[in-house]
Amino acid sequence: MVAPQGAAWRAIAFALSFLVALGVGVPSVAAYHTGTTKTVPLHITETITLAMNTYAVYTFSIASGDTLAYSLTVTAGSAIDMYIVPPTGLTDYASDSAPTFALYHQVEDQQTITGTWAGTTQNDGTDSVIVDNVDFSGHAASGDVTVTVDLTRTPSSGPSLALIGGILLAVIIIIALIAVVALRARKKRAMAPPPMGPPAYPGPPGPYAPPPYYPPPQQPPQYPPPPPSP
Repeated sequence: MVAPQGAAWRAIAFALSFLVALGVGVPSVAAYHTGTTKTVPLHITETITLAMNTYAVYTFSIASGDTLAYSLTVTAGSAIDMYIVPPTGLTDYASDSAPTFALYHQVEDQQTITGTWAGTTQNDGTDSVIVDNVDFSGHAASGDVTVTVDLTRTPSSGPSLALIGGILLAVIIIIALIAVVALRARKKRAMAPPPMGPPAYPGPPGPYAPPPYYPPPQQPPQYPPPPPSP
């Protein structure tokens, strides 16, 4: 957030808005500061003239990993201010009643402003560059200025940080699931009864025992030979 210099003008505007909200009649007046807005896909180069208390807005669609290069050069007049703001910051900046506005980057009270600004997961989206010649923020404007504007958005050449983070998160989840499955399988194996082994070996055979005794068969009785016949 930034609290612009010359906040008294915003306080007066806020008081007038409050009176209107209460139903107190006040004379209609034009907006204290006004400006133009352009949507830029990738690049713009132009020379503009800003009257005192006017501004120019250049809106880009910034993705994480993009780079925005800016070069502003005052060729006639005094110093200017530059702000890079989110949509809410642009709304508050353009309002005469908002005492402050949110911003991502600022360079104030310079006649030459150059540099780069990187898109991240915290600032991606619809962001705007404001070229400011207003007397209540940064440099106190005192007249018209002529400015050469050169703005270039360079898309990321690789996967965005959000994509890389998503891939890493998916890999971590897969590894965790594999570890859980392996741990459960190990527990099941530990709880199962051991497998049945072969029967115990009785040892080598001993010496053979003598065969059992069987008595010889009984012979028929022997009778004496018969006497010779006469």
